[in-house]
Amino acid sequence: MQPARRGPIAFLEAGISRGALLAFILPAASVSYFGSLALAIGLRPGLHDWRSTTISKLALYPEGNPACHWIASAGIALAGALIIPFAGYIGRRLRLAAPTGSRIGEALFRFGAAGAVLVGVVAYHADALLPRLHTLIARGSAFALCASMIVFWACALKGRLGPDAARQRCPPALFACWSVLVLSFVLGVALSAVETGRQFGRLAGLFEWGASAIFLLFLLSSALLLPQEAVAAKADCEDPGFAS
Repeated sequence: MQPARRGPIAFLEAGISRGALLAFILPAASVSYFGSLALAIGLRPGLHDWRSTTISKLALYPEGNPACHWIASAGIALAGALIIPFAGYIGRRLRLAAPTGSRIGEALFRFGAAGAVLVGVVAYHADALLPRLHTLIARGSAFALCASMIVFWACALKGRLGPDAARQRCPPALFACWSVLVLSFVLGVALSAVETGRQFGRLAGLFEWGASAIFLLFLLSSALLLPQEAVAAKADCEDPGFAS
């Protein structure tokens, strides 16, 4: 048996408990993301329409929010860093159901979370040196997180169709919840991209807010419905094909 890892490595590899995710990490990420955006928008001068204006233009760019854009930038960067453990937390519990797919999902999730951190940092400088860099990173981050959700959902589907040990990793409530959330998230991201590309897109901001909320619900359902480490370890030991 390998010794339990602690510190930054354990944080990155999700060597933390469900209680820590639910009591600290997820609430902190939610407040950091939505709280900082709400505060930056509330302190923004003039009138604004959060439904039609993208989150970046509404809260992150200095030209639109000269005094308080740094609040939203810091909040998004912190939220991106806080959600990193979910990659390993989800992936480890789906490893038996889909060994390769779960690792791909982890990699995509970490890439998307790291991209969210960079979004905050780059937005702070307002693309002064590299125009459109923020937009490229933001879209890449959203695509990676969206893809990770789809891959994790596919792993859960494979688990539901697999042997008993794999099905224990993917309970029916989890699969049903993920199915609804993943479909909604993909639809929200697609509609946001379409609206952003239109000259007079009126709902781009609304779709972005909706996709953000759906993603946090995906993390919440993952922490609540995926089996705890003890249950997952027991399923691994009972599976004859499992090797530690």
